[in-house]
Amino acid sequence: MSDGAPKRTIDLLIERFRATRGGRKSFTDGYTGVTVHWDPWTLGEQDRVFFDMGKAEAFRPLRFARVLIVKALDDDGNAMFASADETELLAEVDPGMIKRLVEPILADLNADHGADPNKKTDGDEPPKH
Repeated sequence: MSDGAPKRTIDLLIERFRATRGGRKSFTDGYTGVTVHWDPWTLGEQDRVFFDMGKAEAFRPLRFARVLIVKALDDDGNAMFASADETELLAEVDPGMIKRLVEPILADLNADHGADPNKKTDGDEPPKH
């Protein structure tokens, strides 16, 4: 893109998301000492976890495993789990442990969904409708 060309809409939206999405968050489980980190949710990540979930469907255990696979990062920012770990997460890991690790990640998603899109952040003006 040349210096005089106007920014594309997608570039403006990406810039805004990067500036306002917040930083990496973390949770340490008090029972095991396992620390899980995660970055703010993107639409693509939400789709990977919830793509086949109907509106009236209850939150199935498979979703907990998917949240860890999609969102959980180690201290260095590397994925803690791979898709290949799904079966073991579902069959061989204490469900209470998985829920404890996933709940703060889901709470972060829910907090984001409840955010006011017109709220001023960093001195920005809210969008005009």
